[in-house]
Amino acid sequence: MRRSSPAIAMSFHQRRQSGQLVARIMNDLSTIRDLLSFGAVFMMLNLLQITVATVCLLVMYWPIISHRLDAAEGADRVLLLDESGRIVADDVPGNVVGHGHPR
Repeated sequence: MRRSSPAIAMSFHQRRQSGQLVARIMNDLSTIRDLLSFGAVFMMLNLLQITVATVCLLVMYWPIISHRLDAAEGADRVLLLDESGRIVADDVPGNVVGHGHPR
């Protein structure tokens, strides 16, 4: 077994007791185990939370986002909205929507 293990000077073993080495190894392994188990769980929960929040924000603000995307594509369309967010009129000639009726 001595030949297969890395060569460590005997002074190293004389300065440290075997209990110190085993305790240190066990502490390091425990830290790695905690990181892999709890760290992975928290990372997955955080990714799920970010995904759900992003989807909720996209659903809530989709009318604004889609309007800006249309404007970015060169569709020079301006919508007139009432207080509840319904389309009242837009700038396309002859395309006036009655007040209070959703388009």
